[in-house]
Amino acid sequence: MKLLSTVSLLLALAASPALADTPPAKAPAEKKAPPAEKKAPPADKPADAKKPMVTPEELKRAEAFFDDLHGAVVKNQDACPKMGPAINAVLDKHAEFIRKMVESDKDVPQATKDKWAKKQNDMAAGVMKCKDDKGVSAAFQRFSTMSSPKK
Repeated sequence: MKLLSTVSLLLALAASPALADTPPAKAPAEKKAPPAEKKAPPADKPADAKKPMVTPEELKRAEAFFDDLHGAVVKNQDACPKMGPAINAVLDKHAEFIRKMVESDKDVPQATKDKWAKKQNDMAAGVMKCKDDKGVSAAFQRFSTMSSPKK
């Protein structure tokens, strides 16, 4: 589901050691290669195919999950040892929903994504404060595993 991939990507990047407080060294400017030819979409997926949207009930549950995750991060951003267990509690509470949404690969409306953008920034700031806490890292690794489609 786009929701889960968006949230997990944002938070995984925020927790990444590569995003430490020191700025990265500037790479020398390189010439741009000519644009690669666009590959045709797989035969089973037309180029203009859109993902199905979540139902109103699924959207309500997605918002509850997102609000709970936001709360777990923001409320504990000054108490890192508490953040990991709080995130795990949210994952436990919403595990079945997360699994179903990953399997369904549904998308949320753009208006909802826009509404969540500010909260994502708040969460990223909280995660950055606790990025070195082992419990927080383990919780986000668990979330990443849960939100990855099974093959």
